[in-house]
Amino acid sequence: MRRVFAVFLLLAAGIALLIVGLLWGGRGGEGGESVELVFVVPPGFGWVLELNRSFRVDVEGLGLGDYAKIDFTCDGVGRVPLISWENVSGAKAYTVIVYDPDAPIGIFYHLIVYNVRGTSLSKAMGEGLPNSGGLPGWYPICPPKGSKPHRYYFLVIAQSERIPPVESVEELAETLKKYAIAYGWSMIVYKR
Repeated sequence: MRRVFAVFLLLAAGIALLIVGLLWGGRGGEGGESVELVFVVPPGFGWVLELNRSFRVDVEGLGLGDYAKIDFTCDGVGRVPLISWENVSGAKAYTVIVYDPDAPIGIFYHLIVYNVRGTSLSKAMGEGLPNSGGLPGWYPICPPKGSKPHRYYFLVIAQSERIPPVESVEELAETLKKYAIAYGWSMIVYKR
């Protein structure tokens, strides 16, 4: 009887691992395509990896590598997702940067806001820089049709103080070095 039970447990565990593998292998794209679930730092922000503190970032309850909701994209209404994060002790404000490192032109910035108060963002609240489309606020997720799945990173940097106005992403990166105390990130994917 014990031998039958042990065989049953091994068989059940094997089936469970197979199901998890199939579900995990399909993350990040359609038709079994997947993406690497690693943090890609935008140019000029490599110093964030040296910060000793990190925190959790949530994008409307989606997990790392999950498929974006159509509402965030040019195929839907193109709204900014609700981005929330853990409160960081000592933080007076936060910077939120959303970017696509897989864009044909290189890094495409969908949202760049700084001096954000609180622990969530549902609109472009705070001071900001134009997105890569040249407009203020959110630029909907919209990879070229037929391309591989694109990764959309949500980088949040906790600031010890509000920062003075900046004119470019490069200036933002340099200025934040002096005020950054922790960072968090998440990533979702989308393919058209």
